[in-house]
Amino acid sequence: MENDLQAIVTQAEAILKTVTSRAEWEQTKATILGPNGSLTQAAKGIGRLSKEDRPAFGQSLNRTKKELEEVFKSSLLSI
Repeated sequence: MENDLQAIVTQAEAILKTVTSRAEWEQTKATILGPNGSLTQAAKGIGRLSKEDRPAFGQSLNRTKKELEEVFKSSLLSI
């Protein structure tokens, strides 16, 4: 699941390189961080993990979310 989280970051970075408008940026952000976004879907998978693995995954999820927020914040400056 850790690889899935890193893949989401990589995907966001790749998409954001092609974004040329604020509307596209907003759409991309919703696709990744929104209620039905990639990160949210990954978070829902925590229930399939053992009780022992959940805390570590939760920490990874939080780090990934912060990383994505920084990626989006910095990409907004270039639009």
